[in-house]
This record gives sequence, C-alpha cells and structure tokens, in this order.
Amino acid sequence: MVSAELVFLAATAVQIVFTLPVLFDRGSTVPRETSVPTAFVWFVYAATYVTISFPLAAVASALGGALWVVVALFRGRPSKQDLDYAIDDLFSE
Repeated sequence: MVSAELVFLAATAVQIVFTLPVLFDRGSTVPRETSVPTAFVWFVYAATYVTISFPLAAVASALGGALWVVVALFRGRPSKQDLDYAIDDLFSE
C-alpha cells in the first residue's frame, strides 16, 4: 500500500506545482465558482486519504486545498464579473 500512497502523493504534488503560477501572476483571475469547489474537493480528498491511512497523501491534499483557498481569496473574481474576451464578440449579435 505504500506504493499507492506514493503515487497519490506524486500526483498531488504535480497538481500543486501546476497551480502555483496562478498565485504568482498578479494578472490572473479564477472564477470563485471554480476555486471554492476545487478547494472543497481537495479537502474531501484529504479526509478520504486519512480514512485509508495515507497520511502523506492526506497532508499533500490538505496543502492543495489550502492553496485553492488562497487562490479564491487573492485571485478569485466575483461571480457575474465578465471578462472582455475578443471571442465573445463573435457570438453576440
């Protein structure tokens, strides 16, 4: 079972590393409708890993959840805030 925990730990670490640029880029925004549920799911994963005795994966998932909470707080944009993308003009009449 240790090898399974290491696989989950590695996958979680990779996901965290790929999420970090969102925090470092001051111009990036993430909808709160996305970031808050993502943080919740990460915490559910952490609880699940605790129940199956994968403490390293649980800690990593809790860190991932905390990261998404920070994303929601500092990079989250409120709902109903539209971004002006050029592609939106293609679909409007």
